[in-house]
Amino acid sequence: MEAIRKPDLKIVGIGSTQGGEVGMAKIEGIGRVKGSIRCTDFVLDGIATIHGSLESVKARLYGTSHIEGNVLAKQLELNGKVTVDGDLIGDFMEINGMLTVKGKCEMETFRGSGRLHVGLLNAGTVELKIHGNCSIGEIGGERIIIRKGSSKGLLKWLKTLPVPFGDKLSVHTIEGDDIHVEFTKAKVVRGNNVTIGAGCEIELVEYKEKFVQDKNAHVGSKVKQ
Repeated sequence: MEAIRKPDLKIVGIGSTQGGEVGMAKIEGIGRVKGSIRCTDFVLDGIATIHGSLESVKARLYGTSHIEGNVLAKQLELNGKVTVDGDLIGDFMEINGMLTVKGKCEMETFRGSGRLHVGLLNAGTVELKIHGNCSIGEIGGERIIIRKGSSKGLLKWLKTLPVPFGDKLSVHTIEGDDIHVEFTKAKVVRGNNVTIGAGCEIELVEYKEKFVQDKNAHVGSKVKQ
């Protein structure tokens, strides 16, 4: 029996929809989804508000979006300003811009460049380039790399936003296998191989195999496990 193809959803200009289960969902302009939406592909080019959760195989968000529930997608590409009131869960995510996740963010691979405010970030691989002041409650993963981002290639609109002095990540705990951090302020950094780079303020480092500290970094105490 041939599978029934779900209808696509498209908003051009200004519009709204009740959401539900569709094939491909595309918003070009200003759109509002009055409930949760489930689709194969979700594409935004503009401004969107979802009064519920978003579940999609692929999601590409360009512009400004606010999701009041959770976001579940295997592949996520975020360019702009994204706010998620719930959890953000998927396999691979790449962001260029500003991301706020009030719940947890769980990925196999997380690559970000911009300004982040996240409750909990857990991923196999974390690669983050910070712009402005960022805050994350806890970071966990196998390979964690945090560096100061370059203004080259950064979204023009992000450059115009008021940025507190300096580029720095504030986090309570970072725990992983291989860790390299720069311009990070943390209570605890714990891992097998730990490199504390320039601009860091770390209260405690716990490591098992290798520890490297930049001359322009401050570490309160270090303990070999």
